[in-house]
Amino acid sequence: MILDVLHGVRVDSIAKRDRALVSFQRKTPASVVLREIARSTWQDTFPVLDADGVLEGVIHADVLRTMAEEPDATAFAVADDLMGSPYFVRESDDLHRALELLLAHNVRELLVANEQGRIVGVLDQSEVGQVYLTVTGVQSDGRSVPG
Repeated sequence: MILDVLHGVRVDSIAKRDRALVSFQRKTPASVVLREIARSTWQDTFPVLDADGVLEGVIHADVLRTMAEEPDATAFAVADDLMGSPYFVRESDDLHRALELLLAHNVRELLVANEQGRIVGVLDQSEVGQVYLTVTGVQSDGRSVPG
């Protein structure tokens, strides 16, 4: 029942489209990837795009910890070596699908793609949670909103 309330809300109704995303090409040197991830103040999920801007993979900020353990690898690695399989939600998906992906991949944000596979925004778990609270009439302190 908890997740059912999210079926009626589309991703495109709450996705953030006004944030400048840091993204990479497959051949971007690992040193550049690490530098840009370290500079990012809000982003945890970084798209790897092909020449046409279509999502090919995802790099997570966790790569900083991994590469810290293997600093010599940055000398020859590229974004292609650091990325994982692409996962994202489409603008037309509902928040139930988004929540499933957030939980399945244990991440706090998802990339949002249009029907052509181009990234158009980001969806954060807190935004999904806020919609859930609003739809169910639950206040942030757990009390029901009088109706």
